[in-house]
Amino acid sequence: MAMMDVKDKMALDYFDKLDASAARLNAILSRLLIINQINHSILKAEPIDFNAQIEEVLELERKKGLPKKMDISSHVDPGLRCMSDKELTGIILENLIDNAIKFHNYSDRVNPFVRIEITSKGDQVLLSVVDNGIGVDEKNKNEIFKLFVRATDRSDTGGIGLYLSKLATLKLGGDITVSKSMEGYTVFKVLLPQDLSPVIEKRQADEMRREKRKQKLLKAT
Repeated sequence: MAMMDVKDKMALDYFDKLDASAARLNAILSRLLIINQINHSILKAEPIDFNAQIEEVLELERKKGLPKKMDISSHVDPGLRCMSDKELTGIILENLIDNAIKFHNYSDRVNPFVRIEITSKGDQVLLSVVDNGIGVDEKNKNEIFKLFVRATDRSDTGGIGLYLSKLATLKLGGDITVSKSMEGYTVFKVLLPQDLSPVIEKRQADEMRREKRKQKLLKAT
């Protein structure tokens, strides 16, 4: 409302900066809420339509505005079947794709691209996101998945996105890595169980054993 009423150019500039800071803070708080959501989520194994999830993420990115000349391609193995948690696989894809787009190469001599590929690998599903952006420094490779670690000043959410991807991946009993291809491209890979049901059953059994031990100790005291 102040930006609609105030006419002073300097005041409007201050309001613009305040508005941008508030938007960044809101994005950080939203992602912190997602961390809590992941930690307390009750996993549910159901069929995953990766093509639909990728398109949903890309639609959000288009609304935010894609970089000029950005080429985004995706491939999901035909007939690929995966039983996993829709919310968590969505979180993984959203943050990896957003990360690849956000950190594209600004140079006019580079045609930025993002390649998304999802394939079967035995009893696992391999999600890979490849980009030719600014890359990840080798010394930061093992740090970028930590909370509040920013690999570059271009990060506007406090280094939370990749942490969310790793947290969701671990919750699904998977593994996530980052590497550099022979061409110098950044490659994020996520390996997930093709069927989440055994993971859920094992964790439930472990929880029951822990609860029994706890009750046993309480009775002994």
